[in-house]
Amino acid sequence: MPEKRSSDADRIAERIVELNGQPDFNPETLTGPQSSQYTNARSLPEMIKEDLVAERIAVESYSEVVRWLGENDVTTRKLMADILMVRRTTRCRHAKAFRKNTAYIART
Repeated sequence: MPEKRSSDADRIAERIVELNGQPDFNPETLTGPQSSQYTNARSLPEMIKEDLVAERIAVESYSEVVRWLGENDVTTRKLMADILMVRRTTRCRHAKAFRKNTAYIART
């Protein structure tokens, strides 16, 4: 999954450059109040749960960007909507894995 996130960041950075902007890759300025905070999860259910939280934050953030762009920049909105769709799919897949894993643990 880190490759996908990197790919999303690269696509967004390319779009920023196309708009004559300069992407900011500084980790200190990229983290903010909506950034996910990771913990030291020790079990698979904890790891999946942490990933679900991170995906929820990403989905909320990308949804907000898509709404904000509206019809003002259709190209960027489409890019963000495409990334959002992938993130929503990932979140659904991880939620399913979490339910399956916790059901298995409950049976053992």
